[in-house]
Amino acid sequence: MVQSLWTDPSLRRRGIARELKRLGEEWARSVGATTIATNVAPKNREMILLNETLGFCVDSSPSDPPPAGYVRMTKAL
Repeated sequence: MVQSLWTDPSLRRRGIARELKRLGEEWARSVGATTIATNVAPKNREMILLNETLGFCVDSSPSDPPPAGYVRMTKAL
């Protein structure tokens, strides 16, 4: 489980977050997961857009709601 993902501003736009998320998905598949989820603050547009390019969608009615002030995004593996 990835608890948090942050890239130093001086290192952004180099694919670091994308690669970390890819490795997380690879691990999730290796342990038999069929979906992956992430919680994102609505104001974090960059992460929402990255997640969307990676195939995540906003889950408007998750069975396990995200913390207050966040949206849940999920992706089928």
